[in-house]
Amino acid sequence: MKLKGILKNSGLASKLMILVGMSLVFGTVASLIFVSITPSDSQSIDALKLLQLAESAGIFILPAILSIFLFSQNPYDVIGKNKKTTIVDYILVGLLMLTLIPFINYVSEWNQQLRLPAAFANIEAWMKTSEATATSITERFLNVHNLGALAFNLLLVAAMPALGEELYFRAVIQRSIIERTNIIQGVLITAFVFSAIHIQFYGLVPRFLLGALLGFLYVWSSNLWLPIFAHFVNNSTAVIFYYLKFNHYQTIDVDTMGTNTTTWMVLPSIVLSVIVIILIHKRLKQSNSTC
Repeated sequence: MKLKGILKNSGLASKLMILVGMSLVFGTVASLIFVSITPSDSQSIDALKLLQLAESAGIFILPAILSIFLFSQNPYDVIGKNKKTTIVDYILVGLLMLTLIPFINYVSEWNQQLRLPAAFANIEAWMKTSEATATSITERFLNVHNLGALAFNLLLVAAMPALGEELYFRAVIQRSIIERTNIIQGVLITAFVFSAIHIQFYGLVPRFLLGALLGFLYVWSSNLWLPIFAHFVNNSTAVIFYYLKFNHYQTIDVDTMGTNTTTWMVLPSIVLSVIVIILIHKRLKQSNSTC
């Protein structure tokens, strides 16, 4: 019995339930395996890193790969194996992720100033506590002092999320929604889900904008490797700058570019980013027309 594409004609709700169900199963299995091989008193940051690595594979990568296989007759087309992209496209995408930094930081600062109505004070307090905890854990993850640990952080914080989340959100969820609605709805709904799933309210808006950008890169290129690369550049920039910061090599705080006394950087950031986006869209449109 051939399983490839066997669920191609399933409805949107069915596909999403299958995907989420596999995430729950594989994520639970990955966590149980981790717990079974890890000493019960192990609470070190290295143990947490290994747990995140296992959960990234179990929650995102494996379910996404299986879903692509079950939902498509041509799984390689979902990835974009035969779609043309050049080194120039990747350079422009990498440049775009860098030029966006001041604008994204500015939006992030605005997002952090949002307040819920007084009736939701307890929820807001919980969100602030969760955000502070997440920030603390992230900084502990990134506080390393040798190149080997930096390389592992690039794998854990940049490569694995870029691969897993783009497979999961863009290649499976976005494609499934677009099949039943349209491109705009598919990209924006997926971007919202992508942002919300991180459960970080004070980063909801900038992450939504980045998710939408990644979604459109996938639509324009029909090649998943382009948003994967963009996602990797975005995450690895933080990993590298934190490494420089914790090892006293860095004088510029990349997280504050576009905020406080550097808000003058926001307008150039927007202008340059729009120019690069136009160039990318034009190149990808020409490339796809010649395929």
